[in-house]
Amino acid sequence: MEDYIKINTIELTKNLTREDYQIFSRVLYSKKGIIKFSTNENILRLEFNSYLIALNEIQDLITGVGYTIKETKKINRLQKFIQNLSKTNQESFGSGKLECCKLNE
Repeated sequence: MEDYIKINTIELTKNLTREDYQIFSRVLYSKKGIIKFSTNENILRLEFNSYLIALNEIQDLITGVGYTIKETKKINRLQKFIQNLSKTNQESFGSGKLECCKLNE
């Protein structure tokens, strides 16, 4: 069974103040499906019911009130593979210069 309660973070372009929190409280809680939210600097963390409201609807609410959402660049499969390969190599061989005498230790 699919989990219908989702938790997402949205990064905004400006740091949020107490007044921004009140605006989000008024706008987000007026829509059915928002369970709770919190803010920290420029991050908005949302918990919502995905059957009642979609993430893109929430983003439209936020931009409709005048806030700009920071674009996140998605990592493609090749970049993810290279990152995993790099991490594995660093765990196996360390971050220093490779020497043939030390490889079999």
